[in-house]
Amino acid sequence: MFYSEVEMNEKRAHWARVAVKFAAQTGQHGEAKYLHEEDCFREVVGDLICDLAHLAASYGHDLEKVIVGGIHMYEMERRDAEEEEMEA
Repeated sequence: MFYSEVEMNEKRAHWARVAVKFAAQTGQHGEAKYLHEEDCFREVVGDLICDLAHLAASYGHDLEKVIVGGIHMYEMERRDAEEEEMEA
């Protein structure tokens, strides 16, 4: 099945939302239903990033390179979706 870039970015956001909701359930700032609140979202996502940093370290990877690569990938995916929307 073919997904447009916009649809794929929506799917990517969904996957991230699932991960963040899971992280919220593991004890950070209570329940996932509060994720719309900035303080809760920042704490939960920050803790998830911290956990990902521990994961990267456990495999001997450079966290900064992983984060920079992720930011570049995000920018590329957003740009692709914007271009696709302009063509439609």
